Amino acid sequence: MQTSHKLTHVLLALAAMVACISTAWAQLPPNAGNTTNIPSTEKPGSMLYYDIYTSKVGDAAQNTRMNMTNTHPTRPVNVHLFFVRKSDCTIADTYLCLTANQTFSFLSSEYDPDETGFLFAVATDAAGVPINHNYLIGDLFVKSNFGTTNYYQANLGAMAFSARQIYRGVVADQWEVWPEFAQAPVADNGTRAFLAYGQYRDPNDATAPHALYDPIPNRLALDNIQSPVDGNNTLLITHSTQGRVDFAGGIGTVIGLVYNDTEKGFSYQTSFPGCLEIRQLNDSTIRIPNGYSKAIPTGRTGWMTLQSATNVAGVPNLGLLGAMIVSNAKSNIDKAAFNGGHSLHFLSLRSNPGFAIPVIPTTTCSNF
Repeated sequence: MQTSHKLTHVLLALAAMVACISTAWAQLPPNAGNTTNIPSTEKPGSMLYYDIYTSKVGDAAQNTRMNMTNTHPTRPVNVHLFFVRKSDCTIADTYLCLTANQTFSFLSSEYDPDETGFLFAVATDAAGVPINHNYLIGDLFVKSNFGTTNYYQANLGAMAFSARQIYRGVVADQWEVWPEFAQAPVADNGTRAFLAYGQYRDPNDATAPHALYDPIPNRLALDNIQSPVDGNNTLLITHSTQGRVDFAGGIGTVIGLVYNDTEKGFSYQTSFPGCLEIRQLNDSTIRIPNGYSKAIPTGRTGWMTLQSATNVAGVPNLGLLGAMIVSNAKSNIDKAAFNGGHSLHFLSLRSNPGFAIPVIPTTTCSNF
């Protein structure tokens, strides 16, 4: 009589299934390591921008919770955080360590209390040099009145920039692919690293090495602007994406067009003097013929464009990022009213200089 091997076959099948599941769990995220995409809130990257944070000590109704995740299944990473203050554009920085698969959440009141600004985060090695680690994702929850009579709340994704290439400048037009986990070059005797977007070359110093990320948006769009006549208060948030080690660059004069849903456009020009602008859209802040509120009548919607007025050969010269948040006080009683926010859309991108960051050794990730 032959012995049955059914139980053996079942156990082997289960073991194979477990092995397959374990292998799948250990695989990298589908878009991880991608170096060809444009910046996005829907992908991992080596540099993240958080468009806004704010807090008021003692007031839980005004705070921001920021979240960051290292999606790599086995490798930890040092992350250099840069808090850019709205009031004077100065920068405070610190490090954190994200182990493999770790999420880190913190309140802005814990790191930069009673301040409003934006944050960018850069993956580095233990020496503080930027690296290719396209596995960082993040988002934020913000709630505040932002100095207005309205109350704004939104969940906004962190804008991820992939590490792409390095330009060493040793030989004319010498570009190198940035291998995964490879360091970027460092200038100034190892004290500063220069971050840039797209295939940027320093026009003042062709030999200056740069760490290059995705190209930067230079023309933005706000879509689905709901009529202010219906109690909708739209908050525009936009910020600079370049600066020195200790100071973020200003935005300056901004131009654009406001369209209603009948395709009629109105041009405007305004000034954003600082590195971060938080502006409620109304007749006094966006001046167009007959008034902003009349351009989008009750029950209708519109959209608008936004770009720097400083151009080179007709192309906006300044990189910008931002978000919009809508507050409608009637939302508690009117089911047709909406609250919430989203990142601004990109209409065009370009190569551009970014920030210079300090290169500071860290022991944050001791096993890295």
